[in-house]
Amino acid sequence: MGAISDRCQMARENVHAAVDPERRFPRNIFTGDWSEFFFFDSDWMTDPNFVELVKTFLNIERAECACLWKLDEEDANAPEFFSLRAQTTADEYRVLLAGATPGYGWVSAMERLACTSDGGEWCMYCEPNNEIAVMALRQADAAARYASPMARVHAARFEDAIREPALSYGFSERALSREWRDEFLRQYSASPR
Repeated sequence: MGAISDRCQMARENVHAAVDPERRFPRNIFTGDWSEFFFFDSDWMTDPNFVELVKTFLNIERAECACLWKLDEEDANAPEFFSLRAQTTADEYRVLLAGATPGYGWVSAMERLACTSDGGEWCMYCEPNNEIAVMALRQADAAARYASPMARVHAARFEDAIREPALSYGFSERALSREWRDEFLRQYSASPR
């Protein structure tokens, strides 16, 4: 049990190191060295089946634990981290998303989420209010290894995500101003700062 909790603690440390909670879209929210970025609809990260997606990423990476961080938590008594392991079920995540009281779960809060593993090879971040999520990969050749799970969420480079018809409403011309599109392109075509 100790080894698993150590791996989950490492995942928690990795997610803290991977994103800057003070940044928001269209800025690049990732910190450190990331090679590639793929965008997808934020609804995938608040779907109970997200657990299976993360477990696929863990398996490919040969990692043991991932940490999902709720970045905007205002209630000091509410959980702000959720650990995902091989044994984690979609039902466990569904309960967290729904919350103990209707209207007070993670999905109702519409707050930003970030997720990475103890291996730290990938990181996902979403802003549900903007309907946009992004996945960052540390190694340029990693996209080929993660192609199958990335295809499940229709992850695409930004240029492809905004091509009409857009990947989702969040990427459409109605949702993204020309200024935001230009800033996204500028921020996510260069290495993060």
